[in-house]
Amino acid sequence: MPLPALTGLYYPHSHVYDERVLKTALLLWDNLEWIVPRTNYAPDEEPPPRDVAEALGIIGKQHVVSEEAKRLAHAQIMRLANERLPEWLLFDVNDRKSSYVAYEDKFLYKTFTELREAGLAQRVGKVRGGAFDDWAMSKSLGLTMMAILADICAGTQRRTITNRGDAYAAYTRATTFMNGGDYRFDESRPDEVPDDADSVIRLTTIAARIVSADDLTLDDLIDLRIREAKESSHDLRQLRHRFVASIDEYVAELEEAREDEHDEIVRKFETAMQIDLANLNGELKGAGRLALTKEVLIGVAAVGAAALVPFVGPAPFLDFAAAAAPPLIGVGMLPALAKTSLDYRDKRVEIMRKHAMSWLDVAAP
Repeated sequence: MPLPALTGLYYPHSHVYDERVLKTALLLWDNLEWIVPRTNYAPDEEPPPRDVAEALGIIGKQHVVSEEAKRLAHAQIMRLANERLPEWLLFDVNDRKSSYVAYEDKFLYKTFTELREAGLAQRVGKVRGGAFDDWAMSKSLGLTMMAILADICAGTQRRTITNRGDAYAAYTRATTFMNGGDYRFDESRPDEVPDDADSVIRLTTIAARIVSADDLTLDDLIDLRIREAKESSHDLRQLRHRFVASIDEYVAELEEAREDEHDEIVRKFETAMQIDLANLNGELKGAGRLALTKEVLIGVAAVGAAALVPFVGPAPFLDFAAAAAPPLIGVGMLPALAKTSLDYRDKRVEIMRKHAMSWLDVAAP
């Protein structure tokens, strides 16, 4: 099975402090990137909270735009700018509240100068007090430009993600306009990301609800990813990749289907995940009856094989086993018990690898 795209590229901002975005990234992807104007960029905002900073330290990485990406973005932006633009893309220099400010270094200087000549942008200096010059334009145009840039930077190996509905809508609206259509957006709810804006997040939310993982904290997911990074078997990583791949199958189906078929596909996904979780729990219960006994747990703890059983049950049970091991186990029993514990581990891992819901089942408290 080919690996799905495992890096998320966030836009439109130059930092990611949003907990929802970070939780999704920790659950799904190997890495989370965001576009910055220069290498080692430091945002002017307050430092992030401890858990946000820790999450970013595990999966986060700044993405500096290449010159080639800037040139490709310039071509697309100019194609749009050369059209007879609708009013919602035009820039009113006197209306700062509806303007969008972008860092000069994220695009070609030529892009901004040509937009200025067209009356669509204005250089406003370092209005945010940072080290970079800023350019102002209409919010719709600025968000569209960032979406174009993110799409180009993402290519085929990354996923673009945003927590701003107006960013998604601006790009969709502009693209629809360029193709002769008309896209409607509820401007009274600018931060609401439409259901079809990120089907991966929508389906992940449904799956998380099925296993009651909605109340997972950033710390829970940070601990899970630390465990994943430390394990030598890569079992947890494989479970995460399998979960993402299963969601991608339904996302592909959503993208190919008519809009009036989307609800049925989502319902089908929810049913499939419920069945998968039920099958997983049923098979694991069978594996438990076969091998998960007090003696096996004592043996695992006694010979140090517990580390090879990443999905074995509650820690207090293992603590009890470790404490009880010396008086109950003779030296002659250790090889047999160790083999039994490894057989149990192999069977359990084999079962979990078959099921998409294994990853959330492990993640849930």
